[in-house]
This record gives sequence, structure tokens and C-alpha cells, in this order.
Amino acid sequence: MNQSDIWWHSKGVDKNSIVSILSAFFVFLSFNPFVLWGFSFSDSLKIFFDAFFVLFFLSVFFVVKVNKHFFIVLPLLIIWGGLRFIFLGDDHGLVSFFGWFIKSCFVLLLPTHIIYKSGFYFGLLLSFFGLFSILGFLTIFFYGYFPGEFALINPYKNKSLLDQNYIGFYFGSYLDYLKTCNSGFCVVRMNGPLDEPGLWGTLCSLYLVSDRLDLRPMRNKVILISGILTFSLAFYLIIIVSSVLINYRRFIYLFVLLGLSSVFLIFINKEYFFALLFDRISIDSVIFQRGAGPLITPLIDGDLHEFVFGHGYLSSLEIAPGASSWIVHWYEGGLALIFATFFVYASIFLFYKKTFSSIYFFPVILVSFIQRPEIVWIGYLYLSLLSLRPDQFKSKSDK
Repeated sequence: MNQSDIWWHSKGVDKNSIVSILSAFFVFLSFNPFVLWGFSFSDSLKIFFDAFFVLFFLSVFFVVKVNKHFFIVLPLLIIWGGLRFIFLGDDHGLVSFFGWFIKSCFVLLLPTHIIYKSGFYFGLLLSFFGLFSILGFLTIFFYGYFPGEFALINPYKNKSLLDQNYIGFYFGSYLDYLKTCNSGFCVVRMNGPLDEPGLWGTLCSLYLVSDRLDLRPMRNKVILISGILTFSLAFYLIIIVSSVLINYRRFIYLFVLLGLSSVFLIFINKEYFFALLFDRISIDSVIFQRGAGPLITPLIDGDLHEFVFGHGYLSSLEIAPGASSWIVHWYEGGLALIFATFFVYASIFLFYKKTFSSIYFFPVILVSFIQRPEIVWIGYLYLSLLSLRPDQFKSKSDK
């Protein structure tokens, strides 16, 4: 036992628990909940958060040992970051690279036992906001609004121009244009604490998959229901695909549950249901969804160099502002960036456990990549490491 361990022990403090709780909290904040942007959005606030993040993790490594497996993944991480931010980029891309790289390194450097232990606290955070999301949905369903709701700041110019506004309530939010009412009842896609229902649905589904779809803990039941109420195609697909890979019996149960939620939505508003889910399940929707269609022609008509290495960081904003499909990664970083994404995750799953034990999580994270390509990022890296958690790191209350 070293001097640091003796000091913590003399104070009666479990340093691993403290580091795990704070790590879960900081990872959650990295998903940019509305408490960071909905009340006072500014660049200075983001800079303050990033600086606080760095200082926290620097102090962590004086308390716990670093994960040596990180140094095996490091070369692939640098290659990915170079392709994403630096190659053909400007000074802004270089600054973005360092911000992304430092935060990603800290997460990958955390010891696995800290990652595993923090999963319980991260789940508690999700279930806390998920509970209010469920309460918000039920209140709006019966009354049409949530008492005391208020307008949040909209930091996205595209949404503002389209008059798509954020409405906040106690520990939750939703977009007003996603609310539909029929026969005295209202349905709305819930954002949870995030800026889009699809992002909240993706986060809920990936956490559940990282916990092997274990629905025995109450927190996971809450997260599942909250994810369903996003009516997110990504949530539905990830849950169905993962349940087939993990446990076919659970697949039947979850398939029935998701099917009932779809039937419920059809009864409320059939057109709304088909617009949200059914109409998006097509080849055209998968390729051109989320405003990335205008990027296809420049990709096809461009030269081989741009096809392989892309047009540069944020170059898609000139043609398709607001797009967030996987096509954006192809256009900005080329096929090289897409392959680098696959290799980063393959190396994490292979080297962090010295076995491909989380084979089920690999295709699931790639399903997420189709709609939300920024998966080589602190939040998704954390969830991928969490999926490697053995059963002995589960809380006793989970069993």
C-alpha cells in the first residue's frame, strides 16, 4: 500500500467510489445536457467545463493508476483524430483535435475497475432524468402541457429559422414541433435532458446494451421506458439488434414491448407514426437521412483523393448545414476516416480484454454510427469500455 492509499484509508474514504462517481458525472456532462446550454449558452461556459474536466482527470491520475492498454490503442486514436480534424483542415480543426484528444485520452486511461464501477452511478443519472422524462410524457399526454414549463435557449440557428423551439420542464425537455394532439390526447417525443430525442434514445439503448440488457435493476426498467418514449428509430433498431445477439428470449419480450408502443402511437396518430418510424426504414432514408443528401453528388463527382481522404473538417457545412448522417464523415474525412473508426473500436474490444468478449457491442455501435457518426468520442468510448464489464462488477442490488 503506497502513501496515497494509506492517507485515503486513514480518512475512511473509498477513493475508487469517489473517482467512479465523479467520472460518471463528467461523462454524463459530456453529452451536453440542457443544463449546460438551455439557460446560458456561451463559448466561455464550454471552455470552463473543458478546463474543469482536464483538471479533474489530471488529479485522478495522482490517485489511481493509468490503464496501460491505452498505449496500444493510442496510435489508432491519433490516426483517427488526424483524419477527422487536421487533414486539409484549418486552425479551428487543430484546436478541436486537441480538445477531443485530451478528453478521449483521459477516458481511455481510466483503469477498467473505475470504468466498471462508475457504470452503476452513470445508470442512476440516466434513470433520474429518465423518470422525469416519463412523468413529463404522461403529463403532456393527458393535459397537453407540463405545468411550469418554460422556453429554453435554442443554440442551433437551423432550428431557430424553422421555428423549432425547446421547451423545458423539471429535469427534462422536448421540441415543440414534435408534439401532436388528437382526440384530446397529446404525444411528444421526449429529449430527456439532451437536445434531441434521437440522441437520448441512442444513449439509453447503448447503456442498456453495455449492461447486457439486464432489466432486473429498477434503473434499467426506467431507462428502457424512457428510451421507448423517444420514439427513436435508432433506439428501436439498437435494442432489437442487440437482443438478437445477446439473448433471443429477451428479444421476444422486447420485440413485443416495442411493438405495443408502436401500436399505441398508431392509435393516437397514424400519420405521426409512419413519419417517425415506418417511412424512415428504406435505403434512401438510411443513405440520405438527416440532410446529408446534397453531399452525395460532390462525393461521386470528386477526385479519388477526396473520395479516400475527404474534403476537410467542417467542409460539409458549406453544402449541407445541420446534416449529421454518416455521409458527413465520408465527405469530410473520406473512406479512410470510416475505416479508422472501425479499427479504433476493434482495437478497444480486442486489447482492453485481450479477447473479443464484447462482440455483440461492436455491430450495435456501428448501427449507431449510421445516424450519429461521432462515435469516437468520450461518451461512446466510455460506453464501449463499460460493455466489457464482467458480472462481478455489477452492484449487489442488480442481482
